[in-house]
Amino acid sequence: MPPGESLRLPAAIGRQLEGRTLVRGQGCADCRHSGYQGRALVAELMRVGPAMAGLIAEASDRARLLGQAEAEGWRPLADHAVTMLLSGHTSLDEVRPLLLDAT
Repeated sequence: MPPGESLRLPAAIGRQLEGRTLVRGQGCADCRHSGYQGRALVAELMRVGPAMAGLIAEASDRARLLGQAEAEGWRPLADHAVTMLLSGHTSLDEVRPLLLDAT
């Protein structure tokens, strides 16, 4: 990641990317000079199992809901975006809006 780039991202995400080499597509006529062809989904999915349903029914606070979601394997959108970025499936330019919203 370029020096100073982390200043434009939330600190935790900047630390994950610090010192890592990120890709940027070169582009060609086939990809309309974007460097990427096709689409990749960066998503956040939470399945509501019995334990989560119970917490929702109890109107539990955000911390309890997030704790249960994480225990059941949920990952925040920003985590998936960073995974896609580090694997070379997308560029920082493409996921920056998702990462800037991460808190």
